[in-house]
Amino acid sequence: MNNVTDSSVGFYNKVYGSYREENYFQQIKITINYIKNSVGVGSDKERIYRINSLSLGCDDKDIITTTEYKDIEDFIKKCNDNLGKKSYPYEWQIFYLYKELFQFFISDKYNYNFFRGQAHDYSLVPGILREAVQNSYRNDFENLYLKIANEFPDKISYFSLSSREEIDKREYQLSLLQHFGLKTSLLDITSNPYIAMLFMLSEGSADYKEPTLFLFRIDEKIHKDKHLFTEVKKSKLNERIIAQKGAFLNFDKIFENRSYDIEKIPRVKIVLHFDSEGFKSQIEKEKRELLEVQEKTELPITNSRIMAYYEALDDEVKNIDKTKVDYLKYIKDELSNKLREYCYFEEDLFPDFEKRIQYLSDKYEAIGLKKISQ
Repeated sequence: MNNVTDSSVGFYNKVYGSYREENYFQQIKITINYIKNSVGVGSDKERIYRINSLSLGCDDKDIITTTEYKDIEDFIKKCNDNLGKKSYPYEWQIFYLYKELFQFFISDKYNYNFFRGQAHDYSLVPGILREAVQNSYRNDFENLYLKIANEFPDKISYFSLSSREEIDKREYQLSLLQHFGLKTSLLDITSNPYIAMLFMLSEGSADYKEPTLFLFRIDEKIHKDKHLFTEVKKSKLNERIIAQKGAFLNFDKIFENRSYDIEKIPRVKIVLHFDSEGFKSQIEKEKRELLEVQEKTELPITNSRIMAYYEALDDEVKNIDKTKVDYLKYIKDELSNKLREYCYFEEDLFPDFEKRIQYLSDKYEAIGLKKISQ
């Protein structure tokens, strides 16, 4: 019978307290700022939202002056120039903006080749290291894993954190545990950006959350040894890895304490953001335009139509929190429908029997919000 080593007990709580993303990734952040088309009387704008602008930021000062960052700045500026053209932003769907971003970053020049979609902008860490997980779970995980392996030896084998060889064998076992719903130290990524988008859109919510898509430039030969990247063995027991074009970032590799030998992975983070301040500015602009119309037509300020329009604009500002939720849902539905046009379906991510049944069952639940488990 296998035993848990003393050094592995509490390991995940240590990682939870010490892990810093900036030690492992060079990150550029792109924010897609959109607003509601606050439409006035007689307006026939095609789309109910408008892409207001793209914002660019960089968390790593080491790459601010590089040629690549300058190229990205130029690309973002070109997008913003196009968005500023008359009528152009009213016609551009967010889906096609994502396509433009993919084409830029996936090109042979930059070669971003792995992706991850998240329903909201939480830290890029695996399930076991997330804030909502209790410290007791992290502390007990090793014993839990060993217990499952002892009870179901035909399904799961236990491998410790004692060596690189053991960690390599262990990651396949963790992929099986994650497949069956256990929170582990593996973080799913995919080689297909549209599959990543499916995951980004998968979680329903009554609250406003900002869907986030990550793009990684991974050199598989280098980053397998000098980072957390791994391609887990595929089998009939974890068919989802094949369906999802999957790989992992394996945080167990931190156990080797080789942070001095890490080669950072370039990463682009794309966040979908309702621009509240931009929307308020749009409301103020419409108020000014209304005053100009009033002055030209010499209508009294007590005119009922003018008063009603003013009140409607004021209500837009008061109800902005509800608007953010409503418009996020609209955009997620629009993106999902567009992905279906390109033959990307959530249900195809679950070819295995148990998860397929669970997915179909959840789809028809009368109460509750469905979520793709990653």
